[in-house]
Amino acid sequence: RPAVKAELIEKWLVLLDRRLPRYRWIGCQCLGAARTIPLEAQRRLAKLARHDPDPYVRRVSMRALGNVGEPEVIRGLVEDLLKPAPSTRPWSDPGDLIEELRSRPVVEQLFATWRDPQLAEPQRHRAEQLMATMGPLLVPEVLSGLLERGEAAGDAGLATAARTALAGFRSWRRIHERIDVASLQQLFPFHS
Repeated sequence: RPAVKAELIEKWLVLLDRRLPRYRWIGCQCLGAARTIPLEAQRRLAKLARHDPDPYVRRVSMRALGNVGEPEVIRGLVEDLLKPAPSTRPWSDPGDLIEELRSRPVVEQLFATWRDPQLAEPQRHRAEQLMATMGPLLVPEVLSGLLERGEAAGDAGLATAARTALAGFRSWRRIHERIDVASLQQLFPFHS
């Protein structure tokens, strides 16, 4: 059985190199369903998540990593996502896909970065955006757990930072905040 799985993984990895996005998409789906895959395969998924020209392939590779990614690969991916998005195409910011990871360790990593006193303000803002993009349920749950952990351990720094993050979380903006029609009309008044 392991030999069959190894053979399938090799075939799925070949799909990641295909020119047409549908083959890369299928390869990512299959690898994400495999439960465990070699570290090199995870790195290939992370590379697609960062650089594939097709947004659907980037999304499905990120989701696959959320299913099978080991902490070191996910940590490296999140570190890359903390870097500012290229200003040439802000609508294709790979950070927008971080929600596909749906992972407590990712939120904890973003929080640890956010509370670093040496962090420059643009990087802190980027960490806030990425946490907000992770979703309204997971992040407050993780932050509440960190608050409890800090209070139980007598770690005032952790507890204070978690409390501050919880208080500010609702005001943080996702990578691509949706704009409603009323806001658009205020920005661009229509004349009839």
